[in-house]
Amino acid sequence: VNAAVSGYHATVLAYGQTGSGKTFTMEGFKYMAPGPGNSMSSTKNKPMPAADFSTPEDRLGVIPRAVSCLFDSVGADTSRRFNIRCSFVQIYKEQAYDLLNPTSIVMAGGAESQRRNAKPGQVAAGALRMRWSKTEDFYLENLFKVECGSAEEVMNAFKHGVQNKMMASHRLNAASSRSHCLFTLYIDSSPMGSPNEVISSRLSLVDLAGSERGSSTGATEGRLRDESVAINKSLFTLRQVITCLTTSQAHADAAATAQAAGGPAPPPGFSHIPYRDSKLTQLLKNSLGGNSLTMMIACLAPVDTFYEENLSTLDYASRTKRITNQVAVNEDPKTKLIRELRAEVAFLRHQLAVLQGTQPGVAAMMMQGSGPGPGSGTKSGIPQAPRAGGSRGGPPGSRLGSGPGSGSGNGLLPGGGGGDEGGDE
Repeated sequence: VNAAVSGYHATVLAYGQTGSGKTFTMEGFKYMAPGPGNSMSSTKNKPMPAADFSTPEDRLGVIPRAVSCLFDSVGADTSRRFNIRCSFVQIYKEQAYDLLNPTSIVMAGGAESQRRNAKPGQVAAGALRMRWSKTEDFYLENLFKVECGSAEEVMNAFKHGVQNKMMASHRLNAASSRSHCLFTLYIDSSPMGSPNEVISSRLSLVDLAGSERGSSTGATEGRLRDESVAINKSLFTLRQVITCLTTSQAHADAAATAQAAGGPAPPPGFSHIPYRDSKLTQLLKNSLGGNSLTMMIACLAPVDTFYEENLSTLDYASRTKRITNQVAVNEDPKTKLIRELRAEVAFLRHQLAVLQGTQPGVAAMMMQGSGPGPGSGTKSGIPQAPRAGGSRGGPPGSRLGSGPGSGSGNGLLPGGGGGDEGGDE
């Protein structure tokens, strides 16, 4: 959370088989059979579990705690101005739905036939289209991002989305998530005195649907079977991405070791990462192999019957741990350029101060100028830095005195002439 406030992307995702406690870990809410007055209580006359939001504070999960911690950190930083928005997406049967947008919610029984008959690659009714751009990578078109000024407003939006997500009951789990849910907090910040220097980051909190075996869950026909197939397919693609990334990382490490030892290069690893094979991996691309700080919570079922499932969960958690992300602060390009130029100006001023303190004679010569050329003039007793190529307003960071007629006038800077013609006025 603190890294997200500082401008880094961050992701927390819960992974494991169905019934292992992923949703409880992320939310902390207790689910119960819904009342008859709940409009979201049934899908084709089958009751859906409903969340009890009266959960004690000490039993809340990762998402409510992260929201509270986020606003505590934001409130403690008085040097920056913050703007926080949130979105809530569920991926159900490989279709992305906005849980905060009433027109996109997967309503009970609504447009079910259209969703069921949607062909691969076709967008079902109410679903969001996946787009790609050079600046944003994969993103969902027309996704609602609700601006929130307090932790209470964020939690109200989150609870509203929880009421709208798809749930079901089967043998292993009385309140099973039938979709992958991604709750994202967008954090934009800028210094109090410079509102245009914006740093943007995301905190993604992901509750993955659990892998299922039809023989264990009893989901061998109907809607539950179709949902299990879609869940297992997207999780299989996620595992493929994790495997490819770890294999590529291992190959890169082996190649670096072989090069250092002068030995032959190892066989090439995977050159293609199948992010596009699933909407889940498209939205998690930045978290797996991108520039995000990522933490996976491996949830295990404390039953000997699920030994193989627990072993598989630990195997992929161990693989995920070996993925290396290139973490960086997400600055606007203009903001980054301004920061680098300011750092360079501060460095040059420090060098000048050191030179004035250690070599008084040289400092005096720099202050007065050693040549009559027009480029050696001073203003208010401060030597004017010559511009490259004699141009006005040359970019800071260009090589000083490198062009003809730069007019440094002291011969101390690289390429400095004697202050002859062609200098700046």
